[in-house]
Amino acid sequence: MKRICQWVFFLFTFLCLLGCPIPVPMGPLRTGEPIRDKQVIMVEPGKTTKKELLELLGAPMAIAVRDEITVIPSVTGSLVGPLSRGYYKINSDTFFELFSADHELSEYHRVYYYRYVAAKKTGYFALFAVYESGKTMTDNLWVLVNERTGIVEDYVFRKQD
Repeated sequence: MKRICQWVFFLFTFLCLLGCPIPVPMGPLRTGEPIRDKQVIMVEPGKTTKKELLELLGAPMAIAVRDEITVIPSVTGSLVGPLSRGYYKINSDTFFELFSADHELSEYHRVYYYRYVAAKKTGYFALFAVYESGKTMTDNLWVLVNERTGIVEDYVFRKQD
């Protein structure tokens, strides 16, 4: 076993000195639950209740209230750094801007925010350098809910591959 480890180390060192990049795949990093198109189609503005929304999509990642700061969890990681949990702090009025042109917003409105992010990375070692490349897929769903009536009034869904 010791002999095999020595050969692997020798081969790795030799390839690095030649400048050949050595790919090292990383496991996928994920935040949230996948948002399916068929789930979003079932959300009907003016008909779907808050209870039905929660049964269909589960708990949102965040619920935005006007004039407050919304905290959204994230997962970050890198080949050279540890996997860590972080948070984004966003002015919640940004979420309400998505709906302000078409709706008269009141103190009873909330934006339920659903987000799914999946990132897959590969790191490359070459000589004394480290390079990362990858692909990120993001789904964002903002749902405008009137808490007084308990009805979904509108939503915006954006999918990015």
